[in-house]
Formats: sequence, C-alpha cells, structure tokens
Amino acid sequence: MRFDSTLSSPGLGISQSGLTVTSTDKSQKAICNVAMTEGIHYWEVQCPLKLQGLQFGVTTKGDNPLSFTQTFHSTTERVVGVELNLHTLELRYFIQSRYCKK
Repeated sequence: MRFDSTLSSPGLGISQSGLTVTSTDKSQKAICNVAMTEGIHYWEVQCPLKLQGLQFGVTTKGDNPLSFTQTFHSTTERVVGVELNLHTLELRYFIQSRYCKK
C-alpha cells in the first residue's frame, strides 16, 4: 500500500516511495493506491510529537459510501495501528500495540 500523490490533496509532502506523508494543514487528505474489497487488513502509522487532530479513516466507494474515522491527539511520539475488517465492517485502532476503544 502506497500513498498516491495524484489522488491526494495538493500540497502534501509524499515521499518518492509513497510510504511517508507530511502535512501542516489539517484539511488535507492522503489517499492510498489500493482498493480493499474483502478480508482483514492492518497498517501502522508513526505519529510525530505534538500531534493535534490527525484523523485516520477508510471510505468506501459506490452509491452509498460508508466512512470509518477516528481522530487522535498526542503529546508524545507513538505508533497507531489500524485494522480494517471487511467481513464485519469494523475499523479498530491500536496505540503502542494496545487496542484503543472509541
């Protein structure tokens, strides 16, 4: 899974590898180049110090799109894990490998 600069908001800093995104604007969106239609998927995001209002989410395509999002705030560096289960239509988050209830 890689971030795609042609699908994402203009002005985002997306690395050549597509693995790293930097932004100072909360309204920008980084979009990946992979469509997931079934199964369970997991990825991790390394969040920097003083994280305010970073929102992780997944949106479905189609006539009736569904969105699953969670907003994070932090004063320390941390790793946020994101698990998408397309069998149960659940999005779960893990902070430092611990399940984070909404």
